[in-house]
Parts: sequence; C-alpha cells; structure tokens
Amino acid sequence: MIAELRAGVLLFVSLAFFMMIITFFAISMVMRPNRWSERTRLHGGTRSSGNTGLSPAA
Repeated sequence: MIAELRAGVLLFVSLAFFMMIITFFAISMVMRPNRWSERTRLHGGTRSSGNTGLSPAA
C-alpha cells in the first residue's frame, strides 16, 4: 500500500511540475507575442549601423 501511495504522489508532483512549465510557457507567449518576429528581423538580412538600442552582446 505504501508503494502505491508513493507512486501516486510522485505522479501527481510530476504532473504539477509539467502543468507549471506549460503555464509559464503560455504566459510568456501572451506577454511578448512579437518576440520571434523581432529576433528574425534583427538577425536577418542586412545589418544596419544605426543605433538599435541593443547592447553588442545581444
């Protein structure tokens, strides 16, 4: 009986962590919906020498 209880608790905890990861991913997509287009626009095509407001490390 203890083994089944331990397995149930482990399954519940792993499901809770999985749901937290999915929730954080969904929230991050809602908070910054244009982040992928910004990345492709900044790194694609020709580079401009103008001030983009980004540090050189970015």
